[in-house]
Amino acid sequence: MTALVHQFHRHPALPWAELRTSRQSPHCYRLHMHAEYSFGLVDAGTALFQHPQGPQALVPGDVVLIEPGTWHACNPAQPTRWSYRMLYVQAGWLNNQLGVDGLQFEQRHLRSAASTATMQRLCQALVTGDATGWTAQLLKWLHADQLCHARPGPAPAMGEPAVQQALQCLHQHPDAAPSVQDLAAAGGMSPRASSATSRPPPG
Repeated sequence: MTALVHQFHRHPALPWAELRTSRQSPHCYRLHMHAEYSFGLVDAGTALFQHPQGPQALVPGDVVLIEPGTWHACNPAQPTRWSYRMLYVQAGWLNNQLGVDGLQFEQRHLRSAASTATMQRLCQALVTGDATGWTAQLLKWLHADQLCHARPGPAPAMGEPAVQQALQCLHQHPDAAPSVQDLAAAGGMSPRASSATSRPPPG
């Protein structure tokens, strides 16, 4: 039986977090954004991390941090494959834990043994580990290494509900490669409106 390229994991004690594990993935993605905070760990292979301060070359052990509403893409150089894990944490939950309206990461790319080890533990807890202390570990990591600061003002808008529906569709079915027409139908929009609303800003 062929192993799945992409798998999703949740822990019943951590309903605000979801882990995506991708093994030997050849897939490339256009610039996109998430409603959640995204924490990534490269397990094997290399890739290019596109973000507002990028591009940044990624190697095994590297960690990436992405705020909600931030346009980004991480893709391997074709025709190579890479393996990685992405931990998605609900923005409202994390903001409430820290008592802020939103977070701004000081760096979106980390290359340190300590951050790699922390990400390993956070990810493993959603698969087979003990979730006890998971929240404290996440918050300690963000505070101890001064990885972020409170962003002034309200969180950035994520667009119309239909756009959120389209993003959720892409997130839940990464291998499906739906067309603009399919995404528009899922969100109750016309293809023209969907294309105009979801287009990333220039630059």
